Amino acid sequence: MAEGAVLLLVNERGDRRLLWELLDGEEFEAIYAAKDAGQARSMLAQNADVALVVLEIGAEDDEVRSFCSELTGDPRTALLPVLVVSTIELAELWPIAVPENVRGHLRSPVDPDA
Repeated sequence: MAEGAVLLLVNERGDRRLLWELLDGEEFEAIYAAKDAGQARSMLAQNADVALVVLEIGAEDDEVRSFCSELTGDPRTALLPVLVVSTIELAELWPIAVPENVRGHLRSPVDPDA
């Protein structure tokens, strides 16, 4: 069993369903699904057991990008790994510097065989 829970903020239905199935197969203690960055903040504040955050970020998605950067700047979540799901490269989302806690990137649509 994987330790801790996952916070999932992925709005594209196919990616969300596939990621849920893949993460569920890893047997995390729980998977929390947020509909937006505000709800993700609330869920994270209420659930200290979150061990991984998966964020879908679009080119114009400033709110989710800001949420990701906030995680790095907060001592309570600075070491929390983030996996980004996006149709574009990380360098396009963060031209100056990718937040330190971003540990991986999946292209959308997610390909489970990649």
